[in-house]
Amino acid sequence: MAVLRPTPGSFTNSSKNRDQLFAYLDKLLLDDRFEVTLRPHPNEEIAWYQKKISMFNRDQRSRLTLDTESNITSLILDCDIEVSMDSCTTALESWIAGKPTVDLHLDRHPLLSNPELDSLNQRCSDPNSITDLLIRELQKPSQEEFSQLRKQHLEKWCNSPSGNSSEMVAIAIEKCLKNST
Repeated sequence: MAVLRPTPGSFTNSSKNRDQLFAYLDKLLLDDRFEVTLRPHPNEEIAWYQKKISMFNRDQRSRLTLDTESNITSLILDCDIEVSMDSCTTALESWIAGKPTVDLHLDRHPLLSNPELDSLNQRCSDPNSITDLLIRELQKPSQEEFSQLRKQHLEKWCNSPSGNSSEMVAIAIEKCLKNST
């Protein structure tokens, strides 16, 4: 199963990116090896997605779940591969969970895109290559070519993907309190 996470349409470079997203989705759903969970951002207009999905044929719709309620973490943990766009932080969460990630390289929005993150995900810029790319990435789920740089990025920006961030905050607070007395 693949989790597809679009960036909020209200922030993307017009509706062009959302339309392009459906070109990728169409190719994935034409291939019966894929089941896709589409999890729009909570700020997204769900009716737009429902309308676009209704244009798929019955067979395609049978392999697509539009999930508007689930927590993204549970979807990441249950998926085989995560696909997102425009430097979505869902990719970072997927790295922490050890899931392979693919970034749909669409029109980049200057406020949302992060060139540093772009270089840490396998990128896809052609809907016709999405199925082959996902199959290839599923065969090497560790995505070793990115692992060291991802680890460095997580250490820099998330500090500790080991689950002890609360402990680190508590230690910092304790130090501040000791220094103030």
